[in-house]
Amino acid sequence: MGLSKSVPADVKRPICDFCSSEPGVFRYPATTFIAEGLSTADYAQQSIGDWAACATCHAMIEGAEMASLTIRSLNFLCQKEPTYEPFREELYQEMFMLFRQFRQHRCGEPTPLRFEAVHPAPRRVRHVQQQLPKTTKRRPLSQRSTPGGGTMRERFTDFCVYTIKHSDDLVQGRSGTFHEKRAWVTGKRLLEEAKRAKQVLPVVFCPAEGTKYLYAWAVLRKIDITEDGTNYTFEKLRLFRNPPPLKTTMKRKSDRKPLHRNFIRPYAICVTPAFLK
Repeated sequence: MGLSKSVPADVKRPICDFCSSEPGVFRYPATTFIAEGLSTADYAQQSIGDWAACATCHAMIEGAEMASLTIRSLNFLCQKEPTYEPFREELYQEMFMLFRQFRQHRCGEPTPLRFEAVHPAPRRVRHVQQQLPKTTKRRPLSQRSTPGGGTMRERFTDFCVYTIKHSDDLVQGRSGTFHEKRAWVTGKRLLEEAKRAKQVLPVVFCPAEGTKYLYAWAVLRKIDITEDGTNYTFEKLRLFRNPPPLKTTMKRKSDRKPLHRNFIRPYAICVTPAFLK
């Protein structure tokens, strides 16, 4: 594994298509696709062909550390273009969606890049940032605008449900119902208590492919205990802004201790974190 030592003088090293800061070392075969998060009705951004990855990004891809990969890439972008700094939240969501699409359109195992004049590494025209808003006004998460135009001016309960779900299912603005194999008995009781108190019970998600960082949160509306687990209905799913909170910022209801970094169970009752309020 590694780069060829005999590199023709007229062939430049391809830059990493993820962090755009280090030379590409691996080639990831991928099909061409439209970058949904970067495209508009009038203008489509297209990813063409294979991707190049540096050694660090390659390790994150193989470890399914997509949140860490996005943070690394975004940090380098903001270092090069400080004017992007006020828009980290929007950029994080756009870049994560782009990298998730890459994973969906990847069509083979990575191979070492060898710089041969006959087969240079494919390059793609890819703009990570376009049409940035002129101003970004931050408000508490509980008062952010929803996709429907309303605001989430609802009072949270003191406790919340922590769970895990693959990031492919955690789409900004999504409302729906997921199934979990465990019975959320305490969660159901907390939701009933919240409704009586005219409060809302949050659910906080970690991505199942890598649980170091929290990924999204939503408002629980219904919990049904079934024979094989739990169906829970949520709405107003929101992605955390960059950098996303660590899982260890969540504290268990039972003893107020942080969730361990190696905690991988798909259900826990936690204290509602301050960054949601």
